Amino acid sequence: MSRAAHPLHNSALAKFADAGIRAGLGETAYAASSRGVVFAHAVGAPFRPGETAIVSACAKCIYSEVPWPRGWATFHERAGVTPLGTHAEYIAAIKSTILDTFEKPAFIVCSKRDAAILGHHPPRPIGLYGDQGWLAVSYAEDLPEGTDTVKLVEQLAQRYRGVYDFSCGYGNALRPFGYIIGSDIDKKCLDYIAREIL
Repeated sequence: MSRAAHPLHNSALAKFADAGIRAGLGETAYAASSRGVVFAHAVGAPFRPGETAIVSACAKCIYSEVPWPRGWATFHERAGVTPLGTHAEYIAAIKSTILDTFEKPAFIVCSKRDAAILGHHPPRPIGLYGDQGWLAVSYAEDLPEGTDTVKLVEQLAQRYRGVYDFSCGYGNALRPFGYIIGSDIDKKCLDYIAREIL
């Protein structure tokens, strides 16, 4: 399944550009189907046992496009939640509670500074819907060749059946994978995934 640019991508930076879609959504904290599972979770908060088990067993890789410092406040405001800490603490928690805990091949799109913290390899530029992001790669030796996030996700979906996206938003990056695990602080985004993707 091809992953085209989607109007809901990085909507936090557009200051509620997705308001029309959100108006019809409920709040979902957990949903599952034969296609996968989504659950509400804030990076840095403890995982519940079932969440750890499903990521450990079913995710063959981790892919996420994380909030940048400039979208941090809007990301939380839109979700109606208070951040657990600063953006720097969020990045540190990604490394300690997700990447170094699960030790799965991980591909994180973020700022150059954050990519240097999260990756085991030098950060490399990657196209991000007409803009430039930076790719952090950890726990993977065979590096993908994708030059933009759309191509990268398609390559990863061919290589890995299951994915965990810990900042899944509306699930655009989940679509091409056979089995999906997504978590986010925004329960309306999870409701969208439950309705449209699972």
